[in-house]
Amino acid sequence: MARAGRLDSEEILWYRYDIGEMAVSYDRGDGTTALREGLLVPFEAGERLVLTRAEIRDGDGSASEDGLYDPDDGDKRVDWNVDDGVTVRHGERVSLFGVVRPLQPLSSDVEAGEDGRYRVKNRAVTVHYSLLDGGRECLSFDREVGLVRTGINDRASIYEFRHDLVLPEGARRLSVRLWAVDSHDEAVAGTEKTVPLVWAGGGGCSLGYGTLFLLAVPLAFLVARRG
Repeated sequence: MARAGRLDSEEILWYRYDIGEMAVSYDRGDGTTALREGLLVPFEAGERLVLTRAEIRDGDGSASEDGLYDPDDGDKRVDWNVDDGVTVRHGERVSLFGVVRPLQPLSSDVEAGEDGRYRVKNRAVTVHYSLLDGGRECLSFDREVGLVRTGINDRASIYEFRHDLVLPEGARRLSVRLWAVDSHDEAVAGTEKTVPLVWAGGGGCSLGYGTLFLLAVPLAFLVARRG
């Protein structure tokens, strides 16, 4: 399909799990664990990146687990609607989960192998993040797209990501702007998102954002051909 230039065809429907997984374990808020099952939903027209959920855990100085996910870990709160903002408390760590669509490459980016298989050399490889305090940028950085699920797969899913966010002390209402970047270091249309971050405390970008790390989770999607 990539070689034929049909990945963006209206005849192709791209699907994803609405919560990024077949099922997600989480803390109800009272110490008990619940399970929410995912539903297959289509990507919207022109949409090439979706944030599927945010998981909130005790930060406690632990190292980031960017790009890794344990499906059996239920020790976290989950925000199922990231687009309207994520509320956290000081000391907590936010993990943003998302999925990207395959890109229609140029013909020069599709190589035919002797075995009849093709190699596609362009995709969304990183997500660029910009931390904003109002309209002022405090920090920007890039994180890789890719997700390994503990005990399930050793090779990363190249269309999913988990990016960890460790919040600095004394932060106030900020936002994160993000978009995907392809193999040619070009911004990918249809991937830009802005996520408000809401937590208690005063101050802003001047209070030590060198401690903030935004890192990279899996989300399987299916392809269906319209009849």
